[in-house]
Amino acid sequence: MTWPHSAAVRGSSKREGNSVSGAPFSLSGDCRLRIFFKLNKEKIVLKKVSLVHNDNLGLSSLTAVSPLDGRYSEKVNELRFFLSEYGLIRYRVLVEVLEFFHFACTSEDINNLAHGLMLRDAVNLVMLPIMDELIYVMCDMAAKTSNISMLSRTHGQAASPTTLGKELAVFSFRLNSQKKLISQVKLLGKFAGAVGNYNAHLVAYPNIDWPRIAEEFVESLGISFNPYVTQVSI
Repeated sequence: MTWPHSAAVRGSSKREGNSVSGAPFSLSGDCRLRIFFKLNKEKIVLKKVSLVHNDNLGLSSLTAVSPLDGRYSEKVNELRFFLSEYGLIRYRVLVEVLEFFHFACTSEDINNLAHGLMLRDAVNLVMLPIMDELIYVMCDMAAKTSNISMLSRTHGQAASPTTLGKELAVFSFRLNSQKKLISQVKLLGKFAGAVGNYNAHLVAYPNIDWPRIAEEFVESLGISFNPYVTQVSI
């Protein structure tokens, strides 16, 4: 059985190919669609649910990302939709909103997937695009200032001359290297019950291949499946 991948969350991007966990993240004008299943006489029944992306969240205890929201609220505003308490609730709903879906699950089955989705979308939709913009600006500045001489330093003391453009290129290269490392992070998820052995699943429905179903569901969310876990996925 193949799980359809979901449509993308609303947004736009000038760059492609940056994503955390799985295929490059695509963007469109539609809200995200998630495919869920429920058990019906030991058969898998696909169901579908949608969730609207709201970019204009007011600041409150529910939408605050951290204490930074006080002084620097405008700087982290775009992350509220993903990394706040509201974001956690939103992604938990995406994972378990339909009837019977929490069957045989421990809370960590839901939370680990919700946290993975929060982090993936925050990185792909906010952090990586901003890093790309900053890298582009620094590269442009480096090119324009490549002939401007300046004094360099070594061990805090004046040393050989350099150019402003070269020093800007140093930071551009460093940031680009870190961006690549971030985009290659594999987010793991599990859906194997209280101790990771599908115990309750098998007692209730012994004829279902639960490891396969769990793997297909986790990967349908765009998260890499972790097959060997305890109560938690690390």
